[in-house]
Amino acid sequence: MKNLIKEPLTHFLLIAFLIYLAQLFFSSAKDEGEVITVTTKPLQVAWEESWGRAPTQAELESVIAKRVQDEMLFEEALAMGLHKDDSVIYERVLSKARLLFEENRLGSKVDEQTLRTYYDANLDDYRHGGEISFSHLFISMEHQEPIQKAKSMLLLLRQDKVKAEDIDAYGDDFTPRHLTSADEEEISRLFGKSLYKQLLRLKRGEWHDYLISSKGIHLIYITERSGGKVISFEEVKKMVAYDYSYAAKRAAYERQKEEMAAKYKVVKE
Repeated sequence: MKNLIKEPLTHFLLIAFLIYLAQLFFSSAKDEGEVITVTTKPLQVAWEESWGRAPTQAELESVIAKRVQDEMLFEEALAMGLHKDDSVIYERVLSKARLLFEENRLGSKVDEQTLRTYYDANLDDYRHGGEISFSHLFISMEHQEPIQKAKSMLLLLRQDKVKAEDIDAYGDDFTPRHLTSADEEEISRLFGKSLYKQLLRLKRGEWHDYLISSKGIHLIYITERSGGKVISFEEVKKMVAYDYSYAAKRAAYERQKEEMAAKYKVVKE
């Protein structure tokens, strides 16, 4: 027995056996694959909301199996790089990121004095009636997908921080693009009766989501309001709170963008 242990062939076979065991172990670990964790409670709640009752055990197992299959397919798609160079996925992820970054992080409830200070600094936003100075970018309904074109154009205006006076090179032809102290009669004559009331709801100093008139689609930038009646703070307190929250979120988002930009080096090829 001692002589057998001393034999080189025995050593070789022992080493080979140990290598085989190691390969078997790591192969087994690899075969286990990535771990997919499925939280069942949200799936059960979603089922109850859709069907108005709790799922049976068999139905729940079926839903879980579907989610597992979706997760596996998603992981395989990522591994294959299918998410790259896809504009739809790119825009979807960007939209989710913007929503995340624009989450309201004010924490505690804003006190009334802060809201009053904001209201006093933005009285024109709470003016009813009167005259409105604004610029608009026009998009014709004759485009194949005019709404999508308007959304893309709005994103461009906001990202590039295009000023109202610099929009003459954008959009479709429409005269005039800029209106100064236009009253309800003039605006109704140019755009139809519905647009004036829509303009009254818009804040100054930013590009707004598209509005639709009898002429087509408009991206609006309000520069000034005058005349009319300023609505009292008590009457618009809820609106002021919403506007303050929105402005705070936008400011926080801009700060976050600056912080993110500092982390990256841009190389143009």
